[in-house]
Amino acid sequence: MAVKRVNDAVNKALSEKPSVTELAEIRKAVSTCSVGLDRVRAASKCRGVDWHRRWELGPNLLFPEYPSMKRALKLLCAKAILEATEGHPDIALDDLRTASRIAGHCGDDPATIGGLVQFTSDKTVTGAISRVLAIRHDRTTLQAARQLVLDLPDLASIEQIFSGELVFQRMCVQNLVELAEQLDRTDSPVFEGPLERKLIQNRGFRAAMEAACVRYGVDLVEASRIGSDWGAVYKAVKRLDESLASDKSPATRYAAVLMSLWSPVVTARFEAIAYRRALCCGIEALLVREATGNFPRAVTSTTEMTIDPFTLKPLRLTVTGGELRIYSLGSDLVDDFGRDRREAGLAGLHTHDLVRSFK
Repeated sequence: MAVKRVNDAVNKALSEKPSVTELAEIRKAVSTCSVGLDRVRAASKCRGVDWHRRWELGPNLLFPEYPSMKRALKLLCAKAILEATEGHPDIALDDLRTASRIAGHCGDDPATIGGLVQFTSDKTVTGAISRVLAIRHDRTTLQAARQLVLDLPDLASIEQIFSGELVFQRMCVQNLVELAEQLDRTDSPVFEGPLERKLIQNRGFRAAMEAACVRYGVDLVEASRIGSDWGAVYKAVKRLDESLASDKSPATRYAAVLMSLWSPVVTARFEAIAYRRALCCGIEALLVREATGNFPRAVTSTTEMTIDPFTLKPLRLTVTGGELRIYSLGSDLVDDFGRDRREAGLAGLHTHDLVRSFK
């Protein structure tokens, strides 16, 4: 029950204004985990961490560090909001810097899951930064936050992820006989039938599976190199997803067990980019208000950090009741006038924008 209360308090702090009781739960959790958080801060500064993954295990490969890393990251983000509330924005931003490093470590893993965990975690961090700035937005804090955003670790590139997956899948096929035996011991349905068993024992069939992995893998890497236009990259990768799904050749069908849908990975990365840019524009707008007393009426600059990565046009801006919202249209390309995911869910609507809010 105590763990649930802490999780609820952390999640509340990361999505809306927490109550006094919820802040107290966060403060208690931070105190209890203080030694662990100190270790996390030290570990986050390491670079080039090698987890000694056994990539040849394929579907049997586990990533046990990720759940703990995500919990630590979310607790640090909630702690940052607590620190800002108690008048310590410098400590808050330092906690968020540590959280961003944790996300960066996930992105260092050359696999889809590492990239997706980083993209999701990065959204949590940038959301927490905007919530801190809703509490403390003096010029010194804004300038420090601007530097923090500029220092965020690079997002894992689509090329890095797809290149890693290509190697991962080849290793799986090359070790398929051993892998199938391991999966059999764990009651996995991947290669459960006698026909499958016979096929994967055949060297020629395994070579055909490997060829299918290489063919699709190389095409994915080439698609990732198209450029920074989400639409072009997404369409190219979506075509490959559809081609893989429609290819009924036995070798490709069994190779597909080791693959995934790739187009959502592309969208997830561009969403993380959009949230970063909305945050950056929001900080600049808050600085304008500090200098002039008013928010700007629109995003007028055309630097890279002000461009919606989905539309390739400037991000949108709305000001309502003293609240500033800067947003991207997202992958549906529909303007929901700054309605965020939470508001869309409460209203039973299926579309929303990618929003960062400031007051």
